[in-house]
Amino acid sequence: MALHLQDQGSWKKADEVWVNDSDTWKQCNEVYIKENNAWKPVLYEPGSVYYTSDGSFTVPQGVFSITATVVGGAGGAGGGDGGAGSVDGGNGMTVTFSTSVMPYDTFAFVIGEKGGDGAGYRGSASGGSGGNGYNSGGVGGRAGAHGSSGGGGGGGGSTSFYSNASSAMYIIAAGGSGAGGRGNRSHYSVADIHGKNASQTQSAASQGYDGGNGLRCPCADGGAGGGGGGGTESSAIGGLYYGNTTSCQHYDSDGMPGEAGIGYYNTGIVTSTQDINTGDGYVSISW
Repeated sequence: MALHLQDQGSWKKADEVWVNDSDTWKQCNEVYIKENNAWKPVLYEPGSVYYTSDGSFTVPQGVFSITATVVGGAGGAGGGDGGAGSVDGGNGMTVTFSTSVMPYDTFAFVIGEKGGDGAGYRGSASGGSGGNGYNSGGVGGRAGAHGSSGGGGGGGGSTSFYSNASSAMYIIAAGGSGAGGRGNRSHYSVADIHGKNASQTQSAASQGYDGGNGLRCPCADGGAGGGGGGGTESSAIGGLYYGNTTSCQHYDSDGMPGEAGIGYYNTGIVTSTQDINTGDGYVSISW
């Protein structure tokens, strides 16, 4: 349990509370204050919560600081073709921060989803859906119609965390981009078509662009481009990439990934940023 006391304008944590009873010091297991004729506890048990869907959080009584982790959704995989299997999407952004709060402060959040996987091994293979979120990821492109190729993965949605009282944004954890769909003959390195990890750079908000469709000629088709990750700064997300050459060269080329989202955060409170999430986004809070 913990108690916070204000000393010269600063809140300080007291881990234990003792009272003197008939010259004997006794530790308090419970301490209450009377406010507006109602008794309220001032000690609290440490705790944590974990959210996988949109919602809000109210700071418990007695709590004056929280630590939260805000995670964006990953991009979807690009569909496979021929002897080339599917390729994973990019990772979503993870931001951890600590900040001072007051009891009963409320915060709201929107959770970013993982982008959908592109279909594979078929003509006109569909792209994966963009993950929903504070900013949604772009839709993966559709493969070319001649023969078979892979559709692009959808971009991951971004996850936001903000104050209900002031509407001040604390964090936007960006989504990773969708991977490019595979062709059957002309392959880039896996690194070239792998989805891009969400950026840890600061900026402010927009939605992932859709991936480009695979091009085709009478004798070949191409894998489709991946959708962009949801995040911030429209100039830096969701690039339109294409899966084949513009002329008939008998190539079934791989598609390219979209661009990952760019996140936003307040540097004064952030303790770490990473690009490691491979699934749906989430928010976890501890105190």
